[in-house]
Amino acid sequence: MNIALLGGQIALVFCLIFVGVLVNKLNFMHVQTSNDLTNILLNIVSPCLILNAFEQPYSNDRVHQFLLSALGVFIFYIISILISHLFFSSVTSVNLKTVSIYGSVYSNAGFMGVPLAAALFGKAGVFFAVVSLTGFNLFNWTHGIWLFSADKDQNDWRQTLKKVF
Repeated sequence: MNIALLGGQIALVFCLIFVGVLVNKLNFMHVQTSNDLTNILLNIVSPCLILNAFEQPYSNDRVHQFLLSALGVFIFYIISILISHLFFSSVTSVNLKTVSIYGSVYSNAGFMGVPLAAALFGKAGVFFAVVSLTGFNLFNWTHGIWLFSADKDQNDWRQTLKKVF
């Protein structure tokens, strides 16, 4: 990977953040307009980018890579969850412990992750970023909900998994 390309993409992300802050400070855009643009990005642009990444000729190697990546993401989240639970087990505040565990396991890579992967690695980057985002969504909507549920002992994992799927 070209370091200059990576640096350029990171600089571009910071420029976009700066423009967003500037637009907000100048009251250039209403809150509803900002929400609408976010919805367009999340519900139209990102899915189109993902579908475009999957428009490739079928090959057994690609399926094998996809499944290996999925296994790697699954193992990564299991290890991250175990380590975070062990690391924060001594925290006495239940709220601080919950937020610390959640924050140490789950990132906010989905919003800018797919466009950044597309810029840096093209279709192949988006293809593998989708594997990671799928794992993120699966664990976030099961383990994440369990973390913030009031009665963790009574929570039925099968019901949660049904809701996710």
